[in-house]
Amino acid sequence: MINGRSTTTTPKLFSLLLLLHALLFVPGWTESLMEKKFKAQGLFDLGDLGLASLDGSIIAIGDSNADQFRDIFTLSSDQRSVSLHLWDHQLYQFVSVAGNPVIPETVGGFVITNIIATDINYDGRLDILVMGSTEPTEKDNTLKMEVWYGQDGTSFAPGIPIPSSLAAHPLVFDSQGSMAMDLLGLPSSLPSVFKVWKNQASSAPSNSSTPFSIEEPPFTTPINCELANPHSNTFVDLDGDCLADIFLTCQEGGGEQSYQIWINNKAAGFSLARTGALPFGTKHVSFADMDRDGTIDMLLTVCPSADSCSIHVAYNQQIPLCTSRSQSKCRDAQNLCTADPDFRFSFESSSS
Repeated sequence: MINGRSTTTTPKLFSLLLLLHALLFVPGWTESLMEKKFKAQGLFDLGDLGLASLDGSIIAIGDSNADQFRDIFTLSSDQRSVSLHLWDHQLYQFVSVAGNPVIPETVGGFVITNIIATDINYDGRLDILVMGSTEPTEKDNTLKMEVWYGQDGTSFAPGIPIPSSLAAHPLVFDSQGSMAMDLLGLPSSLPSVFKVWKNQASSAPSNSSTPFSIEEPPFTTPINCELANPHSNTFVDLDGDCLADIFLTCQEGGGEQSYQIWINNKAAGFSLARTGALPFGTKHVSFADMDRDGTIDMLLTVCPSADSCSIHVAYNQQIPLCTSRSQSKCRDAQNLCTADPDFRFSFESSSS
């Protein structure tokens, strides 16, 4: 009896209270609960994380079993099979699944050179797009591709071959604005014409046999670009409107490379907005907000000679954020996704 009112405790609630009491008074439990794993920024030696006997190399990262932790896919040393290692947060290490390798061999029997781990058919399970070649050392060889649908977080259905491309890997992008994964590249059957591998996959089993169809790309003008191989093609927002645009690297004569930027106009497709030459000796281009101004900058790995390499940053110059009401040409904090049609990358003033 409390304050004139009777109280009862159900067996389930009583058991829960006993468990909570036991946990709270286990020596060191509360301290370990509050203690952070890492107390400072830096590099830490965490041991082998369960990968001491790894045969091959890490090729992709993704949450395969939907437990909110990133798992890793590894490629065997002979590049013929793929294994899955799930992250066990209690053990704080990766644990190989019992059915490894999850891809014992591709349907086409080719050498695997790349995989993309993503949900292709939008059923909530992680799938794998496998890429490779019969003769990967030949630069102009055909790139074969297969879709392996995820089943239960630890296994995958047998691969489904899709139309192959030229050796330059297709770019993963969203051509439909539906958050579905499409591909942009050069089909081996039409080696001089850019096409889209349009995502036709569905969570319904009846549609799983045709993951992609070859269709015309949603571009306002034809793409005039000889894809570099390897290339640095990227799907990323470059004009600040929060819509991902397309960055292409093109091979020019004498080993030179150029770039093209195609702006995303939603239903109106992609239009060519910028072209230019990349610095001599450019090996790779990646993107990140290097100066924390909210715009995506360009990082270039440049090797003008075999023994001289450097990293340069070409800053994305866009309209700034508004700092006062009197400013006219600026981005308001309440409307950040405003396109700047005059955006540009300045290679002359790039830092290194």
